[in-house]
Amino acid sequence: PLANGLAHSGASATPSPTFTPEGLNAVVTAQALNVRNGPGDNFDVIGHLIQGDVLPILGTDASGFWLLVQYSQGTLQGWIATTFTQINGELTNAPNMQPTPLPNFVRLDGITYLRQAFNNCAPTALTMALTYYGGTDDQMVAASYLRPNTEQDVSVDISQMSDYVNLQFPGLRSVWRMGGSWTTLRRLLAAGFPVIIETSVEVTSGPAPGWAGHNRLLIGYDGDVILTYDSYLGSGNLEGYRVAESTLDELWRQMNRQFQVIYPVEREAEVAYIMGEDWLIPSNIEKSHRVALAEMAANPSSAFALYNLGTTYVMQGLYTDAAAAYDQAQAIGLPFRMHWYQFGMLEAYYNVGRYNEVIDITRRTLNNMGNMATEELYYWLGMATRGAGNMISPSAKWKPPSPLTPTTNPR
Repeated sequence: PLANGLAHSGASATPSPTFTPEGLNAVVTAQALNVRNGPGDNFDVIGHLIQGDVLPILGTDASGFWLLVQYSQGTLQGWIATTFTQINGELTNAPNMQPTPLPNFVRLDGITYLRQAFNNCAPTALTMALTYYGGTDDQMVAASYLRPNTEQDVSVDISQMSDYVNLQFPGLRSVWRMGGSWTTLRRLLAAGFPVIIETSVEVTSGPAPGWAGHNRLLIGYDGDVILTYDSYLGSGNLEGYRVAESTLDELWRQMNRQFQVIYPVEREAEVAYIMGEDWLIPSNIEKSHRVALAEMAANPSSAFALYNLGTTYVMQGLYTDAAAAYDQAQAIGLPFRMHWYQFGMLEAYYNVGRYNEVIDITRRTLNNMGNMATEELYYWLGMATRGAGNMISPSAKWKPPSPLTPTTNPR
């Protein structure tokens, strides 16, 4: 792996100012002011300031209209508009800090490609990403933590994957978010950070071919093509399995555009800068909700758009609204494997008291899994059975299985 984490292109997605003019600062004059991750309204909001905040100025863009400043007690950097500030000092002394445009081609070097074992795409994608930082190339090490019952457990949640890195790899950190954008992913890749996305895939073999969930490791891009190390589909002769961004976007959308990034602890401020609005969980949820609303408006007959909308309501605790969106998604039709991987509908229905529907969905899903299972289904089946109480007969009550994964997140 590359010691400094830079991509094959050698490009950096963020400026690295080394000069701060003495005494040059900006005082916020507006009641509230957004901080962005680039000089323009088209860049993501990454923070918020209030009237009276005093910010050291690190530089300006070419127009002089946007300022690169330090904020959050000097720990973070971002851009603000001069219109809503009072400048103390000579702005002409500030260097031009125009961000470097992203390169057209990026490929991360130093990653070991692996073919997945059966139902092991999540541990395999994670293992490949960790080889970039010197981790083992044995996918079963991660599998033994994430899905110790490898013969039965078919699903690993992306939050579990992130927790695994944070708990097991000192010196590395990982975050996951939903509602991601290709702009953000490209900037992360250009800065040298491997990214895992949760998508769908068409399974072409086995007893039940068709739609399924699938984790893919992104290693770069080439124009409008994304380069992946896909544990199921291949590596593209170790140069990256090529998928058009537009094609991959549809598969990513079906899983609420969830993504995970892994980075060295000392580069966290850089990752926060790149991720912008996605960095803080509340703003990521709000953004994901806006994206889901826009996609539903553009395609009201899309079950996936409605399901994503329901999930953003769940993340806000708005269970009645979530249940209504999920109802519409169900009416249109969902893949039979949907609840192998996503469980927001169960949480929403449970919290509005629709226990029997939770019981029906979980049992139906477990039945179509055959001899496989996922612990989240047992969790919600148990919760709904307890909630229903005497409304169901004793013979219908569930018997808890042996634990599949002790680290699961039922959401």
